[in-house]
Amino acid sequence: MSLILRPLLAVALVFVPSHARADGFVSPWIGSAFGSGAGIRNGVPPITTDDGQTLVGISAAGSVGIIGGEIDFGYGRSFFGDTTLYGKNTMTTLMGNVIVGVSKAR
Repeated sequence: MSLILRPLLAVALVFVPSHARADGFVSPWIGSAFGSGAGIRNGVPPITTDDGQTLVGISAAGSVGIIGGEIDFGYGRSFFGDTTLYGKNTMTTLMGNVIVGVSKAR
C-alpha cells in the first residue's frame, strides 16, 4: 500500500459508524415565565406573573427492554412575584410518563 492510502484507511476504520443506542438521558433546563394571570374573580384582584421569573428543572428518562419511564421536575421561586395577596410563593411541578417502545430486530 502506498504511504497515503494506509493512513486514510486507518482514519476511515476509526470513524466507521456504529449502532446508536440511547437507553436513557438526563437533561437539566432553565426557562423564563411570561404572561399574566386571570382577571378579577369573586372580588379578588388578579394575580399576575412578573415577566422574567426564572424557572429551573431537570428531566430524565431510561428504559429496560421495551418498557421505560420519564420524569420531569421543575421549580420556580416567587412565581407570582415577591408580594402577592397570599404572601410569598413558589411553583413546583413533577410529571412522569411511561414509555413503551418496540425495537426493530436485525
